[in-house]
Amino acid sequence: MNGFERRKEAKKEQILEAALTLFSKNGVQETNIQDIAKKANVSQVTIYNYFINKDKLIYEVANTFLEQQMQIFEQAILIEAPFTEKIKSLMEQKLTFSSTYSPDFIYLLVSDRKDIEELVTQYSNERSFPLLQQLIQEGRQSGFIDETLSDQSIFFYLNMFSNEIRKNPLLHTDPASLTKITEEMLHLFFYGLIGKK
Repeated sequence: MNGFERRKEAKKEQILEAALTLFSKNGVQETNIQDIAKKANVSQVTIYNYFINKDKLIYEVANTFLEQQMQIFEQAILIEAPFTEKIKSLMEQKLTFSSTYSPDFIYLLVSDRKDIEELVTQYSNERSFPLLQQLIQEGRQSGFIDETLSDQSIFFYLNMFSNEIRKNPLLHTDPASLTKITEEMLHLFFYGLIGKK
C-alpha cells in the first residue's frame, strides 16, 4: 500500500469512527451527514466519495462496530484466565456496551435491514458461536457447567442474561453500582436464587 492509499484508508477510517461515535451517542436517525462531516473534519462531498449514500455508510459502520466488538469478545474468551473470570468479563462488557450505545444504534443491529441482518448472522455463525461453544466446553471441563445440559439450552440461558442486561435501564443508571451488579449477576448465573448449597 503506497502513501496515497494509506492516506485514503486513514480518511475512510476517520469518517467511520466519527459516524460510529455519533450513531452510538445520538442514534442513527438523529445523525445526518453534515454532523458526521463536522466530527470527522471533512466535507460532505468527501463522505459521498467514500460512501454512495447514508445507507452504505451505516452498513460500513455496522461492520466496523461488529469487528471491534468481536475482537473484544475474542480477547475475553481466549485469554488465559479461569472460567469464572471470563464470564465476569463478558458480563462487564455487556453492561458497558448497553450503557455506552444508544437504543437506536443497538436496534440497528437487530433491525429488518437485510444486508445488516446477513452481516450479523455471518459474524455470529463464523466467529461468535464457535467461541461460545469453546467457552461452554471449558465450563464443562472445569465443573461449572453440568455436562448433561445441551448447548442449545445453555445458549438460551446466556441469551436470556444478555438480552435483559441490554434492555434494562435500571442496570445503567448508577455507574458506581456496576461492580456490585456484576457480582450479584455472577452469583445468580452460577448458583441461581437459592445460592450455594
